[in-house]
This record gives sequence, C-alpha cells and structure tokens, in this order.
Amino acid sequence: MFQLLQSMLGLSADAPQGYLYVDPYLPDWLSELTLSGIEVGNACIDLKFWREGDLTCWDALMRSGKIEVKVKSWQPWSV
Repeated sequence: MFQLLQSMLGLSADAPQGYLYVDPYLPDWLSELTLSGIEVGNACIDLKFWREGDLTCWDALMRSGKIEVKVKSWQPWSV
C-alpha cells in the first residue's frame, strides 16, 4: 500500500537537504487524498491532494520542523 501511494504521489525525500519532492497523479476513482503526520528528517507535515478535472493539485501544511516541498521535475537517468 505504501509503495502504491508513493508511486501515485511521486513522493521522494531528501531529508539531509531539507526537501520533499512530489509529482502527484490521482486516478479518476480517487478524487481526494490526505496524508497526515508525514515525517521527513526532523520535520512533520500534512499533505493534501485533490483532482481538478485532469489535473492533480496539492497543498502542504507544516506541523513542525522545516522542510521545503517541491514539484519533482523528471530527470532522465544519468551516469
């Protein structure tokens, strides 16, 4: 279940640098999803995702600590 959520929401963390990356896509059958109390390093954050037509939108609410949430820009594999 956790890997499915990670894949759908494009979640990846870089805790030492203070970043959480998202690249969400909610399928048609899932119009809204909220994750509460996600811990990345010493930060705790709530994430909300919802669909607007074909677009998946998101918002982040910081509970504690410090982390920057960014949209992941896809990079091809490199050596």
